[in-house]
Amino acid sequence: MRRVKTVLSLVLALAIIGSLGIQLVGGQARGLEISTYFTNISIGEEKKVVLTINITNTGLRSENIDLEIITEHLDWNPSYRSRGYRIHSLYLDRRSSTLVNFEAQPPSAAPEGIYNFVLVAATTDGAVQSSLELTVNLLREEVEGGGVKLTTSYPKLRGPSGANFEFMVQIKNEGEEERTFGLLAGVPTGWGISFSPSYEEKQISSISIPAGENRGVQVEVNSPMAAAPGNYTVVVQAGVGVITGTIELQITITGTYDLDIETPPPGLLNIGATAGEESYLSILAINRGSAAIENIAFSSSKPEGWTVTFEPLDLESLSAMTSREVYVTIQPPSDAIPGDYSLTLWGSGDEDSDSISIRVTVSTPTVWGWIGLGIVIVVLLFLLFIFLRFGRR
Repeated sequence: MRRVKTVLSLVLALAIIGSLGIQLVGGQARGLEISTYFTNISIGEEKKVVLTINITNTGLRSENIDLEIITEHLDWNPSYRSRGYRIHSLYLDRRSSTLVNFEAQPPSAAPEGIYNFVLVAATTDGAVQSSLELTVNLLREEVEGGGVKLTTSYPKLRGPSGANFEFMVQIKNEGEEERTFGLLAGVPTGWGISFSPSYEEKQISSISIPAGENRGVQVEVNSPMAAAPGNYTVVVQAGVGVITGTIELQITITGTYDLDIETPPPGLLNIGATAGEESYLSILAINRGSAAIENIAFSSSKPEGWTVTFEPLDLESLSAMTSREVYVTIQPPSDAIPGDYSLTLWGSGDEDSDSISIRVTVSTPTVWGWIGLGIVIVVLLFLLFIFLRFGRR
């Protein structure tokens, strides 16, 4: 009876896992997601479809992924493209994503109507897949730019994760009457976005533009601190009814840079040294940022006459969230006066720098201690001899 209950529990657990769409292979969860910002669009008869597609590996293992487009409208020549290449397959690390474009060109003889495309991403073994349906409404009448045109002088910005990026977008109403355009945007998961009129602080979700005129809209994009270095696409849309216009803005996240110079646990900040002799210390160069720090050189601020060397003397690169141990040799001069001295050790990279202060307690060499003790004993014996010889008189 107990065995039957165990089997039933196992079957129930597997059923629940299957209903959640989770694939377990070798104890590792696998997941895949394909998505886009706009799934239903309208275009003029000679306008090309270009949509940004986000493909995400949500699983715990790296995957080789095949891409497919299912449609009856092969004369549109639909394809996935990136950096000028037609893409058929790609590779994604665990819990990572990439962007590609879906492109399709309606033939000149295509009739007005609704056209559907199903985008499919699947692991090469077929165990996991995700699909997305796109709907394109083809309009026979020529609507230049959808009746509205979006432009910007600076479509590409770069900065660290957690930064705010501001784009100035010009929206032109190319119609013959005043229109109120709704403002929409597609941003990566976890990002924020807001719209404001030029030189104003209030936030808006729509803007009225007279016929044939331009209006400037400030688009502020907020990146999360956890954003990984790379290129991100933000799609901004202005539209009213079937009249829409879009523009793609690109943000390059360079990552954050946070170099720390520390001593290994327990984090001692003082050492002992003997005048004229070498003492040894190790320090840690730690990159707590989200991007690599390049060309880290080590140096010191030291008392005059001291020698301080590092092994290695520099690091070509220190990856994000990693550390390297550096060995430091410290030698006070032979005539150093016993006492406490302050020493500053520096790590300076192209993107960030840090330092640590070390207290060095200098003592005299042991041999000189014995010599000094011998001199004291000789002096005491000499005084005792004088006392014994001349004290009786």
